[in-house]
Amino acid sequence: MFPREVSREPKFAEARMEGGKGTFMKLFRSGHFYIVIALFVALMPWRASASDATASEDSGSSVAADPKPAKAAKSSAIRSLKAEIEQLRKEDEIKRKMIEALAHRVDQLEAEQRQSEQKQEAQQKQREAQVETAVANQVQQQLSTSTMSGFMDQYFGQHRLVISGSAEGVFAYDRNSNINTFGAQVEPIFLYQMNDWIAFETEIEAKLPDDAESEFNLETGMAHIFLNDYLEVQAGKWLLPFGDFAENLFPFWVNKFVSRPLPFREGDDGALVPSADVGIQFRGAAQWGSEGQDIDYTLYVSNGPTFDTGLPQPVVGQAFSSPNNISLQSHSKAFGARVRVYPLPLEARMGRLELGASTYDGKWLDGLWFTSWGINAAYRLDELGLRGEFLQTHRQMPSGQNGDNRQGWYVQASYMLSRLHLDYLNRTELLVRYSGQNQRAIVVDEIGGVPGGDGGDVSASRFAPHAQEVALGLDYWISPSMVWKLEYDIELPRQGGYFVTFDDTGMPISSPARVPNDRAVMMQLAIGF
Repeated sequence: MFPREVSREPKFAEARMEGGKGTFMKLFRSGHFYIVIALFVALMPWRASASDATASEDSGSSVAADPKPAKAAKSSAIRSLKAEIEQLRKEDEIKRKMIEALAHRVDQLEAEQRQSEQKQEAQQKQREAQVETAVANQVQQQLSTSTMSGFMDQYFGQHRLVISGSAEGVFAYDRNSNINTFGAQVEPIFLYQMNDWIAFETEIEAKLPDDAESEFNLETGMAHIFLNDYLEVQAGKWLLPFGDFAENLFPFWVNKFVSRPLPFREGDDGALVPSADVGIQFRGAAQWGSEGQDIDYTLYVSNGPTFDTGLPQPVVGQAFSSPNNISLQSHSKAFGARVRVYPLPLEARMGRLELGASTYDGKWLDGLWFTSWGINAAYRLDELGLRGEFLQTHRQMPSGQNGDNRQGWYVQASYMLSRLHLDYLNRTELLVRYSGQNQRAIVVDEIGGVPGGDGGDVSASRFAPHAQEVALGLDYWISPSMVWKLEYDIELPRQGGYFVTFDDTGMPISSPARVPNDRAVMMQLAIGF
C-alpha cells in the first residue's frame, strides 16, 4: 500500500504543473498577456517623472518655481500675523480694563472697611465713656454717705493749695556809675482753689534794697470767680492788664532779658503806666473762626492812678506813687479795657500772631484826668519770636501848666539755635531789643540814686527825658523754666528835656538834662517753680 501512495505523489505534482502551464499558455494564446505588458510599460515613465518632480521640490529648485505664488504666500502670512497682533492688543485692553475695575473695587472695599473700623472704634469709645461715667457716679454716690456730708464738702471746698512763683540771682556792672553788685529776689505765688468756681491768688515780692535789709511787698492778692467757661471775675489787687508785658511777661524766667523795657520800669523808675491797681475786672474769651482764631477781652474798674505825693507840688515828669502806684482813697475811679485778637488758624501752620489794643483812663487829682492808650503785637513761628508795644499817656496839669505828655515803645526779636543740632547750642537763644521813651522832664528828687535791690536796671542814663536803649542778650535754657541770661545794654539818650528839682520854698527849678551815654552788663539765673 505504501509504495503505491508514494508513486502517486509525483504524478499529482506533475499534474498541477501541467495545469499551471496550461493556464499560462491559455493566457498567452488569448492576447491578454500583451495588454498587461503594454500597461506596465506605459506606467513606468510617469512614476519616474513624478518622483523627479518631488525630488526637485524637496531640493529647493527655486529657479524653476514661479515667484508670484511665493510673494502671495508671504503677504498672506504677514496679514495673518498682523491680525493675530491686533487680536492680542484687544485682549490686553480688555484685561487692563478688568484689572482697573478690580482695583477700584478693592479700594471701595478698603474704604468701607476703614469706615466700619472707625465706626466700631467710636462706638467702643462711647461705651467706655458711658462705663466710666457710670462708675464715677457710683463711686461718688458711695462717697457721699449723706446729704449733710455732701453739703459740707461743697461749703468748705476742695482745699487745694499750690505754691509756685519765681526766683532770681543777678550780677550787674555799670561803667559810668562804677556799680559792681550782686542781687537776689524771690516772688512766691500761693494758689488756693476752694471749689470748681472760686480760687484765690497771692504773690509776695521779697528783695534786697540798697541798705541790704529785706523788703516785702504785696504784688498781687485777688479772688478768681469763674461764672462759666467763657467769663471770669477778678477782684482785689492785680497787675494792670495793659498790653502784654506788665501782666504776662514780667516774671524773671518769662522775661527774656534781665531788665525791663524802658516804658515798663516798675515804681519810681519812670514807668509810663501803673504796674498794678486795685479793683474788679471781667475777663472772657471766644473762638470766632477756625481753631486758633480767638479773641480775648478784659474790662475793669479800679482806684485809678496816683502820683508822688511827697513833692511840694505837682510838676511835669513826676512818677507814680511808690511802690505799687496805688492809693486806696483816690479822687475817682479809673476805667480800662484790653482786646487781643489772634487771626491765624492753627491749621494754616503760619505761626501764632497776636494783635492787641489797651486803654487806661482815670482822674488823678481834683477832676484832672490821666488818659493812656497802647497797641501791642507778637508773632511766633518755630524758633523765631517777634514782639513790640507802643503807648502814649496824657496828664492834665493844674495851675495853667502844659499837659504832661509821654510816649514809650519797645521792639524785640529772639531766635533759638535748635536747628543747628549741636549739643551746646540747641538750648541757646539770641536776643535784641530796642526801647525808648519821650517826656518833657525828669524829677531829680524821685531818682534817689541808682536802684540795686534786685541787681538789675543799674544804668543811670535811663532817667533821661528822652532815653533810648539797645539791649543785646544771650539766653541758655537749662530747662523750660530755668534760664541763664547774659545782657549787654547800650544807652543812647538823646539831648533835650529838663531835670526838675525844688528850692527851699518848694518852687520847682528846671535845668537842661545832661546824661552821658552809658554801658552796662548784667547776668541772671532765673527759675520758675
